[in-house]
Amino acid sequence: TRIKVNKDNLQSAIERASIFSVTSSEKEKKYPIKLFINLGSLIISCTSQVGDAKEEVFIETEGKELEIGFNPKYLLDALKNIEDDEIYLDFGSNISPCIIKPVIDDKYIYMVSPVRLKE
Repeated sequence: TRIKVNKDNLQSAIERASIFSVTSSEKEKKYPIKLFINLGSLIISCTSQVGDAKEEVFIETEGKELEIGFNPKYLLDALKNIEDDEIYLDFGSNISPCIIKPVIDDKYIYMVSPVRLKE
């Protein structure tokens, strides 16, 4: 599955969802954010003891629907270092790494490993 998305829109949505990923209680337990890829939209969500966050970002999609989880810190580290406006995110499956690269310039590639989601 490949998606094309505006980098700033994705980064902002992940930053907002990541507010709920770390709780001050439960000894700093970390919750993953979930990305659910649909045809034309990406739903970013996080559910923790503190609350829920859910946001939709419009994308261009190639491939199948996919639900995958990530530690938001690692996604944000990659996104903050990309200067391009639009990026590709390539997914093999919900347990294989995500490849992040700019649309126009392919001078760099980021690889982020997912986390397993509880059913």
